[in-house]
Amino acid sequence: MSAPTVDCEIHPSGTLAILNLLLHGAALAGAWLAAFDVYFTWAMSVAVVVSLVYSLYNTVLLREGQAVLGIRYPVSEREGQWYLRLRSGQTVIARMDRPALVTPFLVAISFKDEAGSAHSVPLFRDATDSNQHRRLRTLLRMSADTFGPRQK
Repeated sequence: MSAPTVDCEIHPSGTLAILNLLLHGAALAGAWLAAFDVYFTWAMSVAVVVSLVYSLYNTVLLREGQAVLGIRYPVSEREGQWYLRLRSGQTVIARMDRPALVTPFLVAISFKDEAGSAHSVPLFRDATDSNQHRRLRTLLRMSADTFGPRQK
């Protein structure tokens, strides 16, 4: 029998997409309702639309090469090492960079891998299987002191 693990496959999240659309829409509305020059307003609008497309492509649709598609934590090891599976097909070993945000609908985790690259994982309930999401939330809540940032 193999050792127990917490394993989450991450899929694009509709909740994250809606939040991105709402926030970028609010930024567009603010740009047009503000008393700015027309050229400045158009420039801000273009910047917001480019930001929306970039955000949807990389964060929501997980198309960037460094996008995290899966996280795995072997519970039996208890060394604080997480295995991140990236869009590029690479698997990296990482540690939590800071304490995770854990709510019933969202788990947000920041990782730093051995090369020093940062990986942020916003994991809404609709981005993974509900059982996986529950197991991850339980693991993070039960061992909050274990998964804090490394002491230097």
